Amino acid sequence: MNKSTATGVVAAIGLVMASGIAAYIYLGKKVEVGEQSSNASTPRIGSLTQTAGRPDAPRPTVATKLGALEGDVQEGIRVFRGIPFAAPPVGPLRWAPPQAPAPWQGVRDATKLGPDCPVPAGFLRGAQGDAGSVHGPGYDVWVAKMEAGGSEDCLTLNVWTPDPAPANAPVMVFFSPSGGGSLPFFDGGSFASDGVVFVSPNNRMFTQGIFAHPALTREALPGEPYTRFVEADRIAALEWVRDNIGAFGGDPGNVTVFGESNSAASILALMATPKAGGLFHRAIVESGSSRGGEQLSHEGMERIGVELESMAGLDGANATVEQLRALSIDALPFFAAWTANEALVERPIPDSFELGQTLDVALMIGGNTWDGSSLRYPPAAIVARTPADVLAAYEHENLSGDALGYAIYTDEHVNAPARWFAGAQARRGAPVYLYIYSYVSSFRANQPGAAHGAELPYVFDNWDRIPELASVANDQDRRVTKIMHDCWVAFARTGHPQCAGVPEWPAYEETTGWTMELGAVPQLHKHYRQMQYAAQDRYKDRNVQSIGDGREVIAALHAAK
Repeated sequence: MNKSTATGVVAAIGLVMASGIAAYIYLGKKVEVGEQSSNASTPRIGSLTQTAGRPDAPRPTVATKLGALEGDVQEGIRVFRGIPFAAPPVGPLRWAPPQAPAPWQGVRDATKLGPDCPVPAGFLRGAQGDAGSVHGPGYDVWVAKMEAGGSEDCLTLNVWTPDPAPANAPVMVFFSPSGGGSLPFFDGGSFASDGVVFVSPNNRMFTQGIFAHPALTREALPGEPYTRFVEADRIAALEWVRDNIGAFGGDPGNVTVFGESNSAASILALMATPKAGGLFHRAIVESGSSRGGEQLSHEGMERIGVELESMAGLDGANATVEQLRALSIDALPFFAAWTANEALVERPIPDSFELGQTLDVALMIGGNTWDGSSLRYPPAAIVARTPADVLAAYEHENLSGDALGYAIYTDEHVNAPARWFAGAQARRGAPVYLYIYSYVSSFRANQPGAAHGAELPYVFDNWDRIPELASVANDQDRRVTKIMHDCWVAFARTGHPQCAGVPEWPAYEETTGWTMELGAVPQLHKHYRQMQYAAQDRYKDRNVQSIGDGREVIAALHAAK
């Protein structure tokens, strides 16, 4: 297999915007394994984790609070798939807070993945999907049908656990930036092999999980979210973990949540959410620490919702909740933005960190040296709006044009905010570890740095579970994989990401600025990129481009159509 084919198979395409919207796993045509969707070039999402164990092997069973489950054993790992953690969000529960799932009688088959939450057709193969799309600071719009295999009835999760069952093992819960917990790269087998009980939930995203309309606002009960349901779904999944993970051998008192890009930014939101208190004890935030001012207001979201319904043939602001919920999800464009979650978060997330009003959890946070690869509008726009004194901090790097725009965006959007959040959480007394990921894969040697999402295959260590990847990972890739995977597991196990091959990793303090570079040769830095980050911090509260009233997004909706 040549390097171009390898890149097509493994490529992690960062689609994150200033708002933290992301999906990035592209599986090329060479990955033709398992059940196929109606698009012959696209594997069924999660197909590489779908394979059942030996038919003659005894199937493991687990008794949860809702009923018994029967899973598979694969390579010494027990796997339980498609477990409902909330009621199907359909009919009267569309655009409503997640509700408890119904219990069942007998033993439920947990050998098959649940449906994927809706994403635009082609979205997982590239930024534009299979139809028109428009992207700007803080928002993304796709005019497309739903990807084959998706369903609104998607609030399920998967569990990987060692066989035989451990006792009080550390638990890791990974939230996917696309909302899909069953993608092949997110197979939890390597974590379970290292004694971790690993959980990957699905959750609503796009228009299914980010939507507002005056009729829904009027219907919402006090304390219920009525604009953004993403974090509510994730809290419901964590409540399921608290109530049931002990049956799988996990310790509900030692739960680490982690995510990348969109879902990493969501973890910062969970850290600022009182309702999430006690549901997790450690958090890993990978390239998702935006603190910009591009958040849409509830009024702006309502204006967008009215426009979406008008485009779908309803009477805009006069549409009823019954009419809204009767529409096919395909009747609406797929929309995503970073929005307020009024019922869960009391104030803007950076304000909660500034005031020390966050959960008392250990934090590991960082980004990649070329997180700017996620930018989906011209880098020249970044340079044009950057203040002169910030530009001056980059003069010694001798960058110009797109390269300068990407460098500024990398720092502005991810790495300077990561350092800022690290300092804020450290000030409240929690242990914090800051990193920068710099390794460039052997099959991506032409890239200027570690791209957005590039660390994920190394964290998950799934090279040998995907044959097309096993053939391209060289010895250096595997050495870096061991370091990354082991450090993530060590943090989940002890709260300190110390692992073999990495220098002594001290906790972050603002006076020293300790930052661990995770690359071909890990090394510890003091005040990494101090000049650039300090310049970015001076403007951390500026509103890069106001989209709060929704009018710019509405214009984008019509442009995409």
